[in-house]
Formats: sequence, structure tokens, C-alpha cells
Amino acid sequence: MKKVITTTALLLLFAFVTSNAAVHVFQPNPVDAYDLDHYRAYTWGIDWDFGDEEISSVTLKFDNIRNWTNEENSLFIHMLNDVPAGLAVYPDSDPTINDYFNGQGLLIDEWSDTDPTYTSIDLTYNFGDLGILPQFIDYASNNNFGFAFDPDCHYWNDGISLTVVTDAPEPATLFLLTFGLAGGYLLNRKKQ
Repeated sequence: MKKVITTTALLLLFAFVTSNAAVHVFQPNPVDAYDLDHYRAYTWGIDWDFGDEEISSVTLKFDNIRNWTNEENSLFIHMLNDVPAGLAVYPDSDPTINDYFNGQGLLIDEWSDTDPTYTSIDLTYNFGDLGILPQFIDYASNNNFGFAFDPDCHYWNDGISLTVVTDAPEPATLFLLTFGLAGGYLLNRKKQ
């Protein structure tokens, strides 16, 4: 009986230790995407296998983003499926406000900096709140996903990040699994 208790305790400990939630943070290189220059368009691809992890939360954030001058401006932000890994830069010589990635992937936002004082803000997109978490999970299921940015102005920033939180299995499920394994062990020992 002592061995059964020890085995059950070890199984419980193993289950709780190996089932922690994970937080994955991704950033392009360079983290500010060259300060999102007006005459460029950008794709940022990420190769990542979440394995059996269940994605519960996704947040895309632009730290201290601000327009360089008070003028008409837009930042088009798209979520893409199947984009080459890393940060890619494309020339965009169109001086008008026009979405370089129109029709590609999912348009998350067309953001405009309307503050005439050029005050920087943290621009944050919570995919659950936006209702696009299922689409992100679908895109990430092939182990490659990414974003496209078309800054139709110059947007200084201190970094872009994507935070993906994955859930651990529920404690009740782990508890039942552990005791099921312990019960199987007991039955096997009894048969022997």
C-alpha cells in the first residue's frame, strides 16, 4: 500500500509540474520594425509549433507608438496565414493612404493617430475581445502565422510584441487522470 501511495503522489506531482500554463512572447527583429516607415510595407512571419498547448489568449501590442507629424495617417494591420518567417520589408512608394495588403489575410485594424501633440500610446489588440481568437488558432495550427503592417505615415515605436498564453489542463482533469492511472496500477498489481 505504501508503494501505491508513493506512486500516486509522484503521478500527481508529475501531472501538476508538467501542466503549467505557458506564455510565449514573440517580437520581430528589429523589435520596432524599423519604426514603421511610410514608404515601406512589412510582413512578420512566425514559425512556431504550440503542440498540444491550448491557446487561451493572444495580444498584439505596439509600445509607445506615435505619428511623426500631425497629418492624415493610417496604419493597416493584418493577420496572415502562411507567411515567410522573419521580418520582410517591401517598397511602398504610393504617397496616398492605401492598404498595401488589401484582401490578404484578416484586417485587424486601420488605426489612425489623431493626437495633435504626438503623444505616444501603447496600442493593444486583445484577440479574444476582438472575436478573432478562433481565426488565430486556425492560422497557428499549421505552425506558421504572421502579420502585415502598412504604415501610411511614419510611426515611431518602442517595439512590437505578440503574446500567446496557453492553458494547462484543468486541475480536476489532472486529478481524475492521476487517480485513473493509480487505479490501473492497483488492478494490474492485484492480477499479478
